[in-house]
Amino acid sequence: MFPADSACFSYYDPKNPSTVRTALHQLDSYIAAEGPFDALMGFSQGAVLAAMHVIRESDNSTSLSTLPRFQCAVFIAGADPTSFDEIVVDGVEKFYSRADSHAKHITIPVAHIWGRNDCDGADQSRQLSKLCDTHYDNTFVHDGGHEVPGTGPGVMGSVRVIRRAIDQALFSQ
Repeated sequence: MFPADSACFSYYDPKNPSTVRTALHQLDSYIAAEGPFDALMGFSQGAVLAAMHVIRESDNSTSLSTLPRFQCAVFIAGADPTSFDEIVVDGVEKFYSRADSHAKHITIPVAHIWGRNDCDGADQSRQLSKLCDTHYDNTFVHDGGHEVPGTGPGVMGSVRVIRRAIDQALFSQ
């Protein structure tokens, strides 16, 4: 997505599993200190991190059982967190070793938003949505690229799927 020699901020380096573990622990600490929160939202790498957290949250045997559970999530231009071979090999969390393309690891309402013209990201976002329970998978594909929609139909479509996910969370309690 970015040239190799460009500097940019990120939550973790997907080629370095220890940075993923650190990012997940930092997210856990933030949620414990500042929560509870009803929803979790992430863009791009933040959506991947959010998806990792929601998947870990669904495994009751983890230490996350002491944290309040999220009721819904919004993933914008996200990617399938189980697709990172480097993480799977290192065994960041046990759910990666049991992840398969048919499992529904995310069982809360989710709004998935991605751009039709996101070069590699559209396929990754589609894969992330396949990890979700089909009853709670709310998808909107806008005409842009790797971005948060900022005008017109992109914003309206995004708002619709986010509202749908929130409504599902409210009515499923």
